[in-house]
Amino acid sequence: LGTPELKGIRQPQRAFAVLSERALESRFAARNAGGLSRLVGRDAEMELLTRKWKQAQAGHAELVIVSGEAGIGKSRLVEALLEHVRTDAHKLVRFQCLPQNIASPLHAILNQIVVSARLMQGDSREQQRQRVGEVLASAEPYDRQLMLLALGLVDPTDPAIAALSPQQLRFRTLSALERHFERSSGAQPLVIVFEDAHWADPSSLEFLTLLMEGCSAGLLLILTARPGFHHNLQAHPNA
Repeated sequence: LGTPELKGIRQPQRAFAVLSERALESRFAARNAGGLSRLVGRDAEMELLTRKWKQAQAGHAELVIVSGEAGIGKSRLVEALLEHVRTDAHKLVRFQCLPQNIASPLHAILNQIVVSARLMQGDSREQQRQRVGEVLASAEPYDRQLMLLALGLVDPTDPAIAALSPQQLRFRTLSALERHFERSSGAQPLVIVFEDAHWADPSSLEFLTLLMEGCSAGLLLILTARPGFHHNLQAHPNA
């Protein structure tokens, strides 16, 4: 917007207009778009993560919870692992929890589909359905209908869906999402990074439990969380 004169500031300042919200998969990516600092003093943690990755490559479902105060370097450690596995066959999926969405069921999970579909501000409802439908192309029609319904892109016109109780609809939607993300990996191990789990809603955590129980191609699930996060996932034998 040029260099307008600003009260109290002697030097001209370049001004910019906000055009739209940027779709990013993590807060870490938004903060560190300019590059990463060098990882220092995390040899033991990296050894554990790479060992878990090898077990996931062998077909196991593995879980690592990276816990620590804000700013201690949880996400930086995860990025180091992702760089380590970059040349290995795998499918990476990232989920980002946010404090403003803690009461929105499955927000982090559904937002990942939105990011993958590259929805643009100003897209019509039909354009949104088409783009999301392309991301969900490999899903069974019933599963695809459930996920589009959860995203608010279709109405519950299918009698088999409209007849479900809220509890049944919730469980079947969770199951459809679990199948979608497992199927999207093909025969490759699945690496899932679930950021800021302390802000996760209960449905999203239940989705992760279903993944740990149902993924057959190998899974490395990494949760980052601040101290005080507790969930039954921590009792999993491979956690």
